[in-house]
Amino acid sequence: MELDELKQSWHEMKRELDRVETLNKVLTERLSRSKALPFKCRIMNQYKILVAVSLCMIVFTSILFIDNLIFSRELSGSLVIYFIVLKSLNLYFMSRLRRIDIYTMPVAEMVEQTIKLRILRSRLKIIGYILMIPMMCVLLWTFYKADYGMFVGGWMGGVVGLIIGLRIDRSIDRDIKNMKAALKEELSESGGNEQVVMH
Repeated sequence: MELDELKQSWHEMKRELDRVETLNKVLTERLSRSKALPFKCRIMNQYKILVAVSLCMIVFTSILFIDNLIFSRELSGSLVIYFIVLKSLNLYFMSRLRRIDIYTMPVAEMVEQTIKLRILRSRLKIIGYILMIPMMCVLLWTFYKADYGMFVGGWMGGVVGLIIGLRIDRSIDRDIKNMKAALKEELSESGGNEQVVMH
């Protein structure tokens, strides 16, 4: 009786090991042929930079608020809130991007999620611009009233920041587009019949 139980346990263990080995092969193959992974990693890294910049600006504007330097407390407080909102939007996008699991998610679902991600990014950008434009206008007006040199410096800083921001924005849009194209190509190669490999 004990021998039969041992045999049964051995067969169950062997089946489980075979299943794990098969799963590892599928995941390894999936990872090696997925062209979407580098684009996802690059998008994530760019958003990490944006979050880090927002965090630095939160610290900087908080110091201005506490010490009441350059700006009024109302403006400094508004800037703190603006960068907190900006950081929150970027973190939310990153959380949605992390849900696209290259290892386990079916390719068709990843394509769908990437399309939704592009739509979400467009909406978040609109929210960001709606908040940014009046904030920049008030900021430049404050510089203009305080000192002409500050006003010119503010304009120059704004232009440089805009150029850098647009370059990053275009780079992220391009990576999302390329990620979707890579996933569609992978879906086409799989014949559109790829199933979930792990639950």
